[in-house]
Amino acid sequence: MLEESSFANRKADYFWMLFLSSLMLLLLSPLVNLPFLSSPLAFVPIYLWSRRHPSTPISLFGLVTITAPYLPLALVGLAWILNGTWRAAAGDLLGCAVGHVGWFMQDVWTREMIGGPTVLSEAPEALKRLFGDI
Repeated sequence: MLEESSFANRKADYFWMLFLSSLMLLLLSPLVNLPFLSSPLAFVPIYLWSRRHPSTPISLFGLVTITAPYLPLALVGLAWILNGTWRAAAGDLLGCAVGHVGWFMQDVWTREMIGGPTVLSEAPEALKRLFGDI
């Protein structure tokens, strides 16, 4: 849903967000000793979507209904409960942290700070031309 709503007709920006997120995860992965980064990378778009759609209700297994901002934390808690150790959820928490940095740079910084868009919030012009977004 994130691709269809927030990044519709902005392929370069979506790629740039995933590329920067992958780079941040590679740099931060030694902190929690993660051998695989697919789960943390999957949490980045989940976190970004949940922050951009704060009033959307989400049903977890038909048992509990929460709003979208709590979805990443509920998934981290579920991973923690199912695996029995916080180490299992550490990668997902790292993905949430990287997603939070992405959300802050794309939504909060460009809207509320004086600086406006930066290279961390929008894809470079050359990448936009490569993807045909210009």
